[in-house]
Amino acid sequence: MGFAENIKGILMSLKSTILLITNGFPYSGMEQSFLEEEFFSLIEKFDVTVIALGANANEHIDNEYYKEGVSFYPIPVPKLNPIKICMQLSKRKTRKEICAAKSKNVGFIDVLLRIGAVLMYSYRSEEYLKTIARIYDENNFELIYTFWCTPATVAAMIFSDEKNIKFITRLHGGDLYLERVKIFGSFFPFRHEIAVKTSKLLFLSESAKKYFRENWSVPESKCRISALGTKNFAQLPLFDLSKNTVSIVTTANAIKLKRIDLIIDAISTVDEKYNIIWNYVGDGNCWGELKKHAEKKLSKKNIKWRFWGKVKNRDIPQLYNKVKASVFMLLSSTEGVPVSIEEALGMGLPVIATNVGGVSEEVIDNKTGYLLSANPEINEVVESIERFIELSIEKKAEMKRNAYRLWREKYDARRNAQTLINEIEELL
Repeated sequence: MGFAENIKGILMSLKSTILLITNGFPYSGMEQSFLEEEFFSLIEKFDVTVIALGANANEHIDNEYYKEGVSFYPIPVPKLNPIKICMQLSKRKTRKEICAAKSKNVGFIDVLLRIGAVLMYSYRSEEYLKTIARIYDENNFELIYTFWCTPATVAAMIFSDEKNIKFITRLHGGDLYLERVKIFGSFFPFRHEIAVKTSKLLFLSESAKKYFRENWSVPESKCRISALGTKNFAQLPLFDLSKNTVSIVTTANAIKLKRIDLIIDAISTVDEKYNIIWNYVGDGNCWGELKKHAEKKLSKKNIKWRFWGKVKNRDIPQLYNKVKASVFMLLSSTEGVPVSIEEALGMGLPVIATNVGGVSEEVIDNKTGYLLSANPEINEVVESIERFIELSIEKKAEMKRNAYRLWREKYDARRNAQTLINEIEELL
């Protein structure tokens, strides 16, 4: 081994070791826009091992993610096993959590849903715990970081307690807001215990942190704002569209809470003196239903539209440029802090969005776009579209500058990743 290789080996051995638990990254493209820049920053500073939950080992990983010293463990989500699930009742911590789930103000059906959620969390965390222990035997790590707060976080909590090491977890939207888990009786199992035992809780926004502290007891000192952000996409030009014309883009999953149908209904109601171009990027359970709805509602001479389906994150800027995007629209009923909005801001796109979750920290009304009420009527959405079209070129250019400036200040993924690294180094 040469001198350079020896030095490199010594430097690698000096790095702190962390275990990162994701929901598929880098095997699944779902988390790419969330985690990519953070991943590259983490592996520069630490010796990183990755557990990719729900990943298929045969799925393709882009070569850019294969880095020396980084080990990937694709782990399938444990199949439901009724016997093992029922056996969770023998565990004291599970019985204790079931008691906590039986709130006086909760109906019988919701109590049953909550008990089911506790048993499922307990079972899956037990299965994940085996994998974490096996990896620890191969590569002792000093900290566990779960990118989502899930049953894997419960496993991390238990293992960290056993080995006296640190663990931190990040909360987004689906793992934070109780209204998003009605299937669990609006309940997150083991959440209070996680809050007590974690070293730090990472939130995407101030509103998310406030929501958590209102629902679970946790000291302010454990809470950190750690926005995700996006890579530095090139800014889009201010396209020279004909008068009374707007090119709207929407990138979102085709699921109910994104309210793509409301966007369709609003566009169909815009005054026919305005020309609307709308491009929708995304797929999901409701895609076919939404496309039929668009075919029915948007068959007007002043409207051009297209459903692009799933598009790779890295190709989004090229698509937005191709369709001459002038504004981004998202009308979700609930959100954390949408990365799709951060991407739009980074490309200099003003945004029209509903005031849910942390969106108000991304969309500053009349500066970076228009912030609508949480549950807008169609007329409110239509008015925002028409108001944007009527803006002067100078005002549109100012909104674009404001959008990019906000991205640079708050949502630059590389800068935000460094903030996270500083938090981890403080713990280690």
